[in-house]
Amino acid sequence: KAARAAIDAMCGEVRATGVAQADQTFIPGLHALARPIMDLQGTPVAVVTLVSTSPDLLNPAHPARAHLLRFAPNV
Repeated sequence: KAARAAIDAMCGEVRATGVAQADQTFIPGLHALARPIMDLQGTPVAVVTLVSTSPDLLNPAHPARAHLLRFAPNV
């Protein structure tokens, strides 16, 4: 149940912000932001991912986040 609650919380955050992030939990030293690319029906068909060794990438004010949101605006 705890794992399901964590997944639901993560999905809610991704839906709210439009960006998924990874904070070196699975690969130590790597941080990532990802955003889906949707087709005309709103179905995800691809993803754009930015990967960095700097945790600064995950800062909501980081310029890379704004670039990612502009690059893939159709979420």
